[in-house]
Amino acid sequence: IFMPLYFKDQYEADYKPKIDAAGIPTIYIDYHAEKLENHQKSIEAIGKALGKEERAAEISKFYTDRLNRVMDRISKINKPKPTVYIETGNEGPEGLGFAYSANVAWGALATQVGGDLITKDVVQKAGPVNPEFILERNPDIIMIIGSYWPKKPTSMRLGFDTNEAKSQELLKAFTTERQGWPELKAVQSKNVFSTHHGLPREVYDVAVFEYLAKTFYPEEFKDVDPEGTLKEFYDKFLPFSYGGVWFMHLN
Repeated sequence: IFMPLYFKDQYEADYKPKIDAAGIPTIYIDYHAEKLENHQKSIEAIGKALGKEERAAEISKFYTDRLNRVMDRISKINKPKPTVYIETGNEGPEGLGFAYSANVAWGALATQVGGDLITKDVVQKAGPVNPEFILERNPDIIMIIGSYWPKKPTSMRLGFDTNEAKSQELLKAFTTERQGWPELKAVQSKNVFSTHHGLPREVYDVAVFEYLAKTFYPEEFKDVDPEGTLKEFYDKFLPFSYGGVWFMHLN
């Protein structure tokens, strides 16, 4: 059994004794902390367990080489960091989804690649903020994270089950229907973006590092193609074809 590391305490308290008694080994993996070492160890462990060490080494090299290139460039940038607001778009324009601290999920990613997260000091881990807070901080860049939340038709939708026109319409609604948002700096300067909520939990989340870096520092990363990286991973390592919308800039 492969078990995400963040379920470890609950799993060991409830289920692991029965799994152990059945003679089934448990291997913990972690793609959620956004730490290179954890990604490498997880890929290696899965490779060993499945007898696919050579393939695991290929995947690890693909990931490590690209991530190191991103982080090396970030370390050499010497300019003011853009202020960034990131929100999970599951509540649609009429609600407020989760924002993040600098140590969790999207907040950790954005911070690592040189973004100044406006919610870093006001959200403990993940949770909504007051609408007035966003207006007061007036960020340089806004990112509304999308996925597939069918019970909420106005939620931000990205992934396989959408198309560019539909997703553009949904993202635009966040900037036009929320009070005060048409006057925000990010909206005025056309710096509103979206990407898929599930991508950072995957072994190919290096494409997200590239996308955020390019969003925050377009000149320094103008030659980087995050969608091309994701497509290449699909072509090399996955048994199904790339499709849908995973990264988007509001027209």
